[in-house]
Amino acid sequence: METLMLLTYTAICVVIFKVFKIPLNKWTVPTAILGGVILIGGAVLIMNYNHPYTEIARTVVITTPIVPLVRGRVIEVPVKPNEFLKEGDVLFKIDPTAFQAEVDVHKAALAQAEQDVKIMEADWNQAKAQLESVKSVRDRTKGTYDRYETANENAKQKGSPLPFSIAAVQNRKDSYLADEAKVTAAQATERSARLAFESVISGENTKVAEHKAKLVSAKFNLEQTVLRAPTDGMVTQMLLRKGMIAVPLPLRPTMVFVHKAEYILVGSFVQNSLTRVKEGNYAEVVFPSIPGHVFKGKVDLIQPVLAQGEVQATGRLIELGDVSRSRVIVRISLDEDMIELGLPAGMSATIAVYNDDSWLIDHIAIIRKILLRMSSWQNYIFGPIH
Repeated sequence: METLMLLTYTAICVVIFKVFKIPLNKWTVPTAILGGVILIGGAVLIMNYNHPYTEIARTVVITTPIVPLVRGRVIEVPVKPNEFLKEGDVLFKIDPTAFQAEVDVHKAALAQAEQDVKIMEADWNQAKAQLESVKSVRDRTKGTYDRYETANENAKQKGSPLPFSIAAVQNRKDSYLADEAKVTAAQATERSARLAFESVISGENTKVAEHKAKLVSAKFNLEQTVLRAPTDGMVTQMLLRKGMIAVPLPLRPTMVFVHKAEYILVGSFVQNSLTRVKEGNYAEVVFPSIPGHVFKGKVDLIQPVLAQGEVQATGRLIELGDVSRSRVIVRISLDEDMIELGLPAGMSATIAVYNDDSWLIDHIAIIRKILLRMSSWQNYIFGPIH
């Protein structure tokens, strides 16, 4: 940019000297040089301060690495590279045989668990009936024992002969105690059957709930054998082929999906530019691939955090290391749609941002605009070295 200004000023001086036939002497030449230093130096300072400029700019797009959640052999890849896709379109398929078998196993286990619930209910009802039965027998034997013992006690009090022998009373007592033990065992059996049947979580038998959860997980894994487009977009540089093994490793994505969205244009400015660059400032952009055309836009975002300012928790203390000045990332939104121009993402660009706080600054911007357009015209000239 400064070179263009020097060349322009030199050309103007040559024209003035020729047209007005100004002699070259110790007064005119130093005056022209000093004037150039003052004019160009002042213009450069004002422009750099109020109208920042950078050649470190690039268009970028958001991409997503496609990583399957299950492992398996790829059986179909219907997608084609750089072909527009709708959200939900199939990217590729993994052999679902093992996952379908797992679903079938858990379906059978769930059916068995639901049947077991009915069996447990029947067992509980049977245990309750058995408990009532042994209670009835226990009550009868207890009644007989009480009658024998009461009759003997009454006879003792009256001094009469005992109606029942001591052995007979003891036999009735032993029968009663044996039936009482049966009642205790039946109660334990009934309690166990009841607990097994009433074991629930969220209103559902625990075994049924367990197998339902496993079935949901198995169905989810089966669904993951078909990878689909997360949004509208396309797959670029698609190298996946049928027969390859897809693995759920973040470091080994199967393909890269490019989301359909406007290009994001970012520029890297020196830190001094932050004193004048504000969100909403008018900006102009030129691309080497579109010579002679200036795109208009505005400052959309000033990145609040730089890469050099990132700190993560580790087992070591922080050290500064390289303290060279980092650059500020600024995002520019263009008035025109870059996608319609057919430019690949990653194209370089040149950005100029304008601040119009005063009348003088606004007029100095004309110089920056002229120089930006001159640099854009230079893009028409290139050779094999490029």
